[in-house]
Amino acid sequence: TKEMKDAHEFNIIFNDLEDSLADYLDEAEKKLDIKTIDRTKFYEHLVFPEDFLTLADRNKVYAYKQNWKGNAWNISIITFNYTRSLEKILENESDRLILSLRDYDTYVDPVEHMHGFTDERMVLGVNDITQIKKKKFHANPDVIETLVKNSCNQAQKHLIDISCKNMIEKANLICIFGSSIGKTDKYLWEIIGKTTHVLLISII
Repeated sequence: TKEMKDAHEFNIIFNDLEDSLADYLDEAEKKLDIKTIDRTKFYEHLVFPEDFLTLADRNKVYAYKQNWKGNAWNISIITFNYTRSLEKILENESDRLILSLRDYDTYVDPVEHMHGFTDERMVLGVNDITQIKKKKFHANPDVIETLVKNSCNQAQKHLIDISCKNMIEKANLICIFGSSIGKTDKYLWEIIGKTTHVLLISII
């Protein structure tokens, strides 16, 4: 943004970037061959993410889970991905998926897309105005609602961001999988950080 002349030029560049990214991801998603995916293994990894940890950490998670021994687990997934790849693998775009693995009954809710899809409410940008280099844009509500993720979600009024916040605050175990804990999503990491009753594991 530092090199952009004004908001008009910003909109042209941003829209082109967003459209190009969406087209690229759509083409990549078309190459996904669901038949090559071992769903049983995928479900095991989803229900038991601790399997990826070291023995000591795995034992901590296992001991923590014993607090709910005999109870069914409910899994809620929040993705930053713009594609519907997860839904295709899980086969539960709108319904709960029921899994029975290792004596656990697990319910998997439909995936929540925090940043939208390639063809719907796509959110692409930064965490706050301090990450926008052009100071002139800090006072421009149109730029802020386009580029600042939280503001973009609020402007769209779809309430997915509120739903995701509630999911995080109610969680007992949070697993961050394949995501860098970076500055552009700081507002989400802060919500997780304030959820003191939760056990957090990160698998990169």
